[in-house]
Amino acid sequence: MRPNFYFIFPPDSLSQYAGSYITSFYLPPDKKPLLSELLRQFPTFTLIEIDGILKQMKTVIAQLSAAIGLVLAMVLVCALLVTLANVQASLDSRLKENALLRTLGASTSLIRSSLLAEFVVMGAMAGLLAAVGCNLTLSAVQLWVLDMPLVWHWPVFIAAPLFGGFLFAATGWLGCRRVVSAPPMAILR
Repeated sequence: MRPNFYFIFPPDSLSQYAGSYITSFYLPPDKKPLLSELLRQFPTFTLIEIDGILKQMKTVIAQLSAAIGLVLAMVLVCALLVTLANVQASLDSRLKENALLRTLGASTSLIRSSLLAEFVVMGAMAGLLAAVGCNLTLSAVQLWVLDMPLVWHWPVFIAAPLFGGFLFAATGWLGCRRVVSAPPMAILR
């Protein structure tokens, strides 16, 4: 701890005024009772315990992180619900297309794998977009808010597309699994 500004005056120009001094020191936690004795002997001292401030800051940051995590979870659930709604909205056209494909000789496994591939690719692209957006936002905060050196988090570029692809494929499959099992003749009529 040190002052962040200084005034420089000619020598002896402030000699008729009282002086004040600032210092910082480390005191082990087991010696904290000495502070109350020090303040009792010198009541004009101003004492600021930085460890209490840091503890409070850690608590606030932990609460902020939990709130951001909750918002992230709600956004993820909403995105999955929108995905499910999109799949349900396109279910009629998917049923007709896949009934035609099965009539023309496509196997059930081909239709199943093409549907899963479609959802995996869309989820992986969404995950990649999320990873890029996350890193760009974090970089802006690091550079312009915290004055930290730029650090890219490369594992996110692998984890987010994998997670997005899996989650999107599972959600899409839940929404349109009956496309594969519906009899083509009933749909075409």
